[in-house]
Amino acid sequence: MELIAVKSFVGRPTVLALVTVLAASASFVGAVQVATAAPVVVELAATEILPGGETSMTISGCSVGAELVVFDGSEQEGRSIVVADETLPMTVPVFHDSFPLAAGGRGVTVQVGADCLPAAGSQEAPTQSRQNVYVYGSWLTAEPEEFTVGSPVTFTAGDFPASSLVSVELYAAGGAELLFTSPLGTAREDRSVSGVVTFPAELECGTYALDVVSGDLFVAAELYICEEPEPTPTPTPTPSPSPTPTPSATSAATSTPAAAPEPSTSPTRTATATPSATSAATPAGQRRAMPGLPRTGN
Repeated sequence: MELIAVKSFVGRPTVLALVTVLAASASFVGAVQVATAAPVVVELAATEILPGGETSMTISGCSVGAELVVFDGSEQEGRSIVVADETLPMTVPVFHDSFPLAAGGRGVTVQVGADCLPAAGSQEAPTQSRQNVYVYGSWLTAEPEEFTVGSPVTFTAGDFPASSLVSVELYAAGGAELLFTSPLGTAREDRSVSGVVTFPAELECGTYALDVVSGDLFVAAELYICEEPEPTPTPTPTPSPSPTPTPSATSAATSTPAAAPEPSTSPTRTATATPSATSAATPAGQRRAMPGLPRTGN
């Protein structure tokens, strides 16, 4: 807009008017130069990190001589670097294990990025760039927590990519034989899934491997059938005192304590989540190998 105004005076400018216009134009150009100084820019290779996986962020734009402060969740979080000619662009890895998960092993959104602090005497303003990364969790709950085989139980699990199909797989101890599978549902936008499962009533007592699966991701748990309950302590019976002997030839009978009741052993079923994941392809009927872990950003 300033330059258009200059052209409107070209008809008959005086020397004084021309000098004033040129000075104003020079001032305007200088202001633009400061305002458009290259800000620091952070770009992510992937915005989600799967269990055990990683992504990376590429940092650029910070001027030579400035101080670059990097926030990547590592043990060196907040480390600073003086930018040299060949420093930028630079790529920094971001790992799943660098960030603590939420309560119960649930996923969490974290921020990574960088600050650019110009060198002393520079006319540039400090800039910063932040990006959100979702760190996948691994969790499972059952409602009710104890249930009878052959009765429906509701499982809720995560994290899985939104809109992905999720199923339940039950393996014999050791994970060598697939005994039962059932669809659980479609993962929601919050990466969780819920569904009702009814395990076969003919399953024998023992410990089973339970996987909640979507593609190459799964949440591992153990299912206990007919788990022995903790026995209820019972008081030790105390014999009644024997009667005092009398001159009679017939001895008094000694009382016999009643037998202690047997502890209840009614079967219970309990599911407990154990975080894990794998990216290895799995032959039909064979449980996924542990701990082959997936990566993102490929």
